[in-house]
Amino acid sequence: MCGTTRRRAYASALLATALMFAAAPGHAAGVLKRLAVTPAATDVPPGQEIVLQFNRPMVPLGRMGRATAPVDIRPALHCRWRWLDPQRLSCRLPGRQRFRPATRYPIRVGTVFKALDGAHFAHALSATSVTQTPRVRWAYFERWRSRTEPQYQVRFTLPATVAAVERSLRFSPLGAGSDWPVPFIVE
Repeated sequence: MCGTTRRRAYASALLATALMFAAAPGHAAGVLKRLAVTPAATDVPPGQEIVLQFNRPMVPLGRMGRATAPVDIRPALHCRWRWLDPQRLSCRLPGRQRFRPATRYPIRVGTVFKALDGAHFAHALSATSVTQTPRVRWAYFERWRSRTEPQYQVRFTLPATVAAVERSLRFSPLGAGSDWPVPFIVE
């Protein structure tokens, strides 16, 4: 197959695929749907990007690039909004900025978005992304401070505040179904 024939075959297949999607039941004029928010999960590594994916084209192919978006993310982020393709919108943090660890980011998408075919959201949509929380990397018994007071050294995978450690650190005896808070001193 020569190069011209191959290009024509490729163009025909691309056109057939586009027509198939245009005629698909999910693409009839009506309600716009959010297919995915990435990442929308818990224990997400602190990255630089959130991507919203829609079920139909939102911008024409030639107009992708920087954008503004009616999306509310808390705590507020200094997003640089950009269309990655006609159906995916990205919030990218500038430079070396990353999402804060151990933070819940509720993401709310308003009803203002409109697809190229005029479809819009019936109601506001929401998702949540929670970045990784500190975990105990290792704990080491150092010595007895008194007859009833052991001293341990504990290292975490991420920086942790004293208040967060007080709320979260517990001892649980092997085989026991309960645990108890640990009084501790930061040295």
